Amino acid sequence: YYAQEAEIDDLTKILIVYLNTPPFIKEYQQQDEQYHVKGQDVARQTRWLDSLLSASNDRWVIVVGQHPSYSASPKHGDTPELISEVLPILERHHIPVYISGHDHVMQHLSHGPMDFFVCGGGGEHRDVNERSDVVFGKGSLGFLSIGAYHDSLTFRMIDENSILLHQATIRE
Repeated sequence: YYAQEAEIDDLTKILIVYLNTPPFIKEYQQQDEQYHVKGQDVARQTRWLDSLLSASNDRWVIVVGQHPSYSASPKHGDTPELISEVLPILERHHIPVYISGHDHVMQHLSHGPMDFFVCGGGGEHRDVNERSDVVFGKGSLGFLSIGAYHDSLTFRMIDENSILLHQATIRE
């Protein structure tokens, strides 16, 4: 896990926080011979995350992890460990966006003031269940493009043929 800060313009910075999510997953902990997460201290990572977000004065903060907090894919779905251990920290610091992959779908989900983007469109794609939190969902190859500006963040989901599938803008 680590963080990267970048300037958008002379007055605006964005902080991108990259989490190491596999150690949070109970199934991975129970199958350490396959996932190799034994000894990774998730409490230390969550303390680091909380401290980093407390100290940040960046206009925009995006948090990224391999596993989704929320996903409407029937293959993996929501990740309860991230919902219980990471999401409260993100909510306390008013983080607007969490981005993940893992599920092979393109999704935009919304929970209150926070948006979740799942961009797992790099491999064999899967179905997306209909749920009330799904703003957009499609089993498709593709990628997520992010535009960071002084007053907004723009997210574009684009398929393998360069066709725009979904666009969302977040403003302060």
